[in-house]
Amino acid sequence: FRVQNYTVPLHRPAEFSLSAVYGFGRQRAKRLAAEVGLHGAYPLNRMRESQRSYIRRALAAACVNYDDPAQAAGAALQKEVSLNIKRLKEIRCYRGIRHELRLPSRGQRTKGNARTRR
Repeated sequence: FRVQNYTVPLHRPAEFSLSAVYGFGRQRAKRLAAEVGLHGAYPLNRMRESQRSYIRRALAAACVNYDDPAQAAGAALQKEVSLNIKRLKEIRCYRGIRHELRLPSRGQRTKGNARTRR
């Protein structure tokens, strides 16, 4: 099923399929699945429609939660992250400059690796 502009696969277990939404990792997905009553490797296509609609509502609420970044996901979380990076660039701190130069900003070495960032 679709939440915002993310496609959540139904044939995979809940903790893996819910991680398709930006900001939902395995731990957060496991917690949401436990709220519904799913434990273990239970795929989303085998659950009841009421459980699926509860998960859809919870994901949609997290995707539009602009007030609390700790509970945000999807576009709301991406906007928060981009605003944080923009703030770092504006105040010209070390991390902001590293972001502008597209270099690693967390202390990784660049001599022998970091090709993906460079």
